[in-house]
Amino acid sequence: MKLLMTMFFIMMIFSYRVDALPQSFKNKYPFILLNEDYGVLKEKDLAKFTRKMTYEKFSGKDSGSLVYWQCFPREEVEITLRDMGYTVEEFGKSDTLSDILLTAYKQPGIKHTYVMRRAYPISAYHDIFMQWERLMRDEKYVCLAGEFRSHQELVNDGIKTEENSWTYSGMRTNKGSHFYFIN
Repeated sequence: MKLLMTMFFIMMIFSYRVDALPQSFKNKYPFILLNEDYGVLKEKDLAKFTRKMTYEKFSGKDSGSLVYWQCFPREEVEITLRDMGYTVEEFGKSDTLSDILLTAYKQPGIKHTYVMRRAYPISAYHDIFMQWERLMRDEKYVCLAGEFRSHQELVNDGIKTEENSWTYSGMRTNKGSHFYFIN
């Protein structure tokens, strides 16, 4: 009996997470979070993108303008400021266009890439890149919000991989957040 009680308490300790979203929030916003939030997201993060939107269970197909959250261990998220190598008259000839990519690896062979909505001069995206680096530095988890765009299954040298493309909408860590439109 003593052994059963000890096992019961050990199971309770490991199954109870103080830092995770309460079940009531998960019930209120059942489809916007695609995996565990690791205690990073707040109710306002889930509510931010759901105003006047009807969400259904994520299907892996084009989601239109629906924004979904996914959270990843920090060591599985890469950030890249990519110089595209050309200029556009709209921004003058002194700065090349760029893009910021967030690439998150979920399980071996599954990749999620979040891209910005448009290319901007590298000087404009540099500040955002630095802000994202500060938000992610020394964090255990990073949560990313985005609109789903595409899914590809590839086979290279007999190894099956999946690549998912998202349009970046927001990021949250325990240090703070950054949103493309609304901060």
